[in-house]
Amino acid sequence: MSRASTASVFGATLADFAIAAADLLAALAGGSSAMLAEAIHSAVDGINGLLLLFGLKRSRRPPDEHHPFGHGKELYFWALIVSCSIFATGGAASFFEGVIRLRHPEPLSHTGWAFAALGCGAAFDAASFFYSLRKFREQNRDKGFWEAADETKDPSVLMVVFEDFAAFVGQLIAAAGIFLEIRGWRLADGMASILIGCLMAATAVYLIAQHRDLVIGEGVEDEISRSIRDLAIGDEKFLSIRAAHTVHFGPDTVLVTLDTEFDPNRKAGELMEAVDRIQRSIRERYPAVKFIYIDPEAGESQARGARVPEARETQPQQMRKAG
Repeated sequence: MSRASTASVFGATLADFAIAAADLLAALAGGSSAMLAEAIHSAVDGINGLLLLFGLKRSRRPPDEHHPFGHGKELYFWALIVSCSIFATGGAASFFEGVIRLRHPEPLSHTGWAFAALGCGAAFDAASFFYSLRKFREQNRDKGFWEAADETKDPSVLMVVFEDFAAFVGQLIAAAGIFLEIRGWRLADGMASILIGCLMAATAVYLIAQHRDLVIGEGVEDEISRSIRDLAIGDEKFLSIRAAHTVHFGPDTVLVTLDTEFDPNRKAGELMEAVDRIQRSIRERYPAVKFIYIDPEAGESQARGARVPEARETQPQQMRKAG
């Protein structure tokens, strides 16, 4: 997890609380349901930012006896909680506020304050969106946006991108609702609040789907998995890879397990040297791979009953300490 992730979340959180305060004052002054929905939207985003910062901090704790692979998945847990809160709190509250306004419409007042708050909020949201989008693209230079969004293992910046975009669109919807309301369509303000609730719910559903696989346990991309296999069987290290499994324990922590087949005519010392070379090769190319376990077995097709060296845990001593 880079410092850019924390900076993006922190900056967006400050902006969200400032926007929420301005929108709430405008909503109380003018009685706009859409403005209240946007105040709820921004406040939920701000609270979510605090939860993400909390998750980022806890995910950086070192491994311990009960968490030998570190605490990186704590970020995934809090990202899922944030996604659910957008749906349950922000989306539902805005939707029902709009329904109430449709059933009991009231005239708006002090709409100038509302437009001023929306204009400032849209400017803050747009600035935060483009900053977080730039950071996200820098982290995924060789991928298209949607490909990177589907494959990213660092959800913090991606969440800021989607939340800021949804907030910006929400400001536009609220402005349109107020404008149409003062132009004579009495249901426009309530409809805008409902649309903002639906927008938040749609954003939450997408983010929940993205984070579900990370919480359950997601492996590396297929291209990286194939590269790890090639590193293991190149230079006559092993005859074949029977199975290769990977799982992310955080954006920068990956576990790799290899079930390998070796030439039984090779000496045990040569086999252990090959294992060490595989470790170095994988870690040099993919620094996020912190843990590697290799299970070498003799190739049955070449020598049945050959003596098999004892399977070796290939995590070096320094990695056991550092995690």
